[in-house]
Parts: sequence; C-alpha cells; structure tokens
Amino acid sequence: MLDGDGRLIGFRGVDRDITERRRAEAERAELERRLLHARSSRAWAYWRAASPHDFNNMLMAVLGNLDLALLEIASDSPARADIDLAMQAVQRATGLTRQMLAYSGRGRFVVTPLDINQAVRENAELLGVAPFREPSNSS
Repeated sequence: MLDGDGRLIGFRGVDRDITERRRAEAERAELERRLLHARSSRAWAYWRAASPHDFNNMLMAVLGNLDLALLEIASDSPARADIDLAMQAVQRATGLTRQMLAYSGRGRFVVTPLDINQAVRENAELLGVAPFREPSNSS
C-alpha cells in the first residue's frame, strides 16, 4: 500500500500454507517412480525367462534345416564340412541358451571342466581364423 506521495506504508496479501500439498506431490511422484520400477523389473524378468526359450526354438529350426540339408547333398560334397561347422555353432549356441536359462532361474547350472585350448581351436575354425602356431626360434 502506498500513501498519496507514492511511499510504501504497508502490505496487504494472502498467504496459504502449501506444505501439505508439496508433501503429497512428492509422495505421489515417489509412488509413480516405484510403480514404474516394478513394471520395468517385471518386464525384464519376463524377457530374461522367455527370450532363451524363443532363441532355443529358433536354434532348433536352424538345426533341423541343417540336418535336412545333409540329407539332400552328396556325401562327398565340400558343403558338408560347412554344414558340420554350422551345426557345431548351433550346438554351442544351445549350450549358451542353457546357461541363460540357468541364470534366469529357469534351468540349472552344470559345471564341467573346460579345455580352453580345445575351445580356442574350435572357435578359430568356426570363425575361419588360421590356427595358432608357436614361432620358430631360428636365431
């Protein structure tokens, strides 16, 4: 409020305590965040459990078609070696699927010894990498 000369002589106003409204808004935001997290966790759990099964079904289709291809080609065909490599890759992927199922709680872990040298040799062949040879010492 101003006097006749324009000087401030007082205030007039309305105040309202919005503490409770702010607390309720914060609580609502927290509940929405928790709900979103729960939905996301549920979706992730479903994906972790369902996708290995779906992937395994696709692998079985590939394996079946590879088996059919072997029936159709001659036993001396050079393509047989490629099909055999593809079948080995599918079998390794099936093993990986079992591990994914075990991790998701839908399968079980089977712990077995692994010959790392053999695994490297098999994968090098699968990927078309030349085998590793020790360097010769010709000095």
